[in-house]
Amino acid sequence: MPKPIAVFDIDGTLFRSALEAELNLAMVEYGLFPKIVKEELDTSFKAWVNRQGSYNDYLMKLVEVFEKRLAGISEEDVRIVSELVMRDQRDRVYVWPRDFIKKLRATHKLIAISGAPQIILDEFNKYWRFDYVYGTIFETKNGIFTGKQAVAPWRDKKRALLNCVKKNRLSLKKSIGVGDTEIDIPLLQTVEQPIAFNPNLALYQAAKKRGWEVIVERKNVIYEL
Repeated sequence: MPKPIAVFDIDGTLFRSALEAELNLAMVEYGLFPKIVKEELDTSFKAWVNRQGSYNDYLMKLVEVFEKRLAGISEEDVRIVSELVMRDQRDRVYVWPRDFIKKLRATHKLIAISGAPQIILDEFNKYWRFDYVYGTIFETKNGIFTGKQAVAPWRDKKRALLNCVKKNRLSLKKSIGVGDTEIDIPLLQTVEQPIAFNPNLALYQAAKKRGWEVIVERKNVIYEL
């Protein structure tokens, strides 16, 4: 009998910040992206914080900025920066998903599906050791990024999960899913135990309507709604 699966979103669900935001800023710090990138991201971040834009708008901006500036940069340079980012960010996580992942490791196959670039998720997984990790893959030619997306599993997380299950002969019986925004709804509908963790309003409303578990972590308090 194959182990059941547990699938997680990463940005905002495990990590307290968006990995792609940290990678974008680090690319500026190390001179691979122009300084204007910080202003572009700051504008979008402030719009979200001030409730003038959604979290998903902010995430889309991160993807847009990274893709726009990536062309002409070597894969090796981005890998080095990704390693430095993960060295700094790997423990900046929420307590509940961290402990839940540790508990599930013995009983479930762990899957991560994220909008973050695969190149930083590869570094993430050296530390967190998920069984399968799926992120955005950008096209390269002769070791240089073209700036074009080749694969973007986050655009259809349900399909990415089902492909993983089929390819690796896994099972959805006793499956668990954890997400934080409405992008995760189709994914959560696919598993037997959906969990909305620190959900935005759209996911919270969907979770309450469907009777899904809702868990919130604020400061040092974890509670169910």
